[in-house]
Amino acid sequence: MKDGEFIDVCTEWLGKRKAAYLAKEDKVVYYTSHTGRKADYCWMRMTLPEVVRTIQVTQLPPSEKLKKDHVIAALQEMDRVFEFGIKSRMPIQGNLFNYFTEAGEDMGDMVMSMLVDECFARGYMAMLYMDVMNLFRFTLGKLNTQVGKKEGITAMHKHWPAGGYEVRVDKYRPSIQGRKQSAIMMPGLKPRDVVRIPEEEARQIAIKIYGALR
Repeated sequence: MKDGEFIDVCTEWLGKRKAAYLAKEDKVVYYTSHTGRKADYCWMRMTLPEVVRTIQVTQLPPSEKLKKDHVIAALQEMDRVFEFGIKSRMPIQGNLFNYFTEAGEDMGDMVMSMLVDECFARGYMAMLYMDVMNLFRFTLGKLNTQVGKKEGITAMHKHWPAGGYEVRVDKYRPSIQGRKQSAIMMPGLKPRDVVRIPEEEARQIAIKIYGALR
């Protein structure tokens, strides 16, 4: 095969997924659901070697050798190369990738996703489920937005596991202060590691997300 034919194969595979390349992160990303269910949509992040290997073994015979250059060329021709990715409700520069716009997420998804990032950045590795849900509702209130209870729970179970946390509910609730309580925790942490989010810090988190999304 000639280089152009390799690039065509890459273009078809990447185009079906609406994939993009983020140069700073050195990752190919795309939004997908492995089950087809809306609640299961998540961001796939692959390295260039992973993309090459996947296309190679699923689309090409062993005698043909795909290269990273073919993948990059295809993405460039598709105009799907960006400097880096951010999350913004507002319009951004064309050279940047907006996760929210690309995913077509609603406000509930945006807020929950940003809560995950903000709590992790502030060092909250284990929290009470209700503290997080109350913070979610409080932030939505500042944005004059309402999300149904079912949608809120779906967003919780979608975005926190995507951020590396475990949503410990029902029979998986840890025993905290002598009783079973739902929690959101990083794997391997103990019930004693669960902390409350102070009211003032919760307010600061909500204000920060409000400022980014208003």
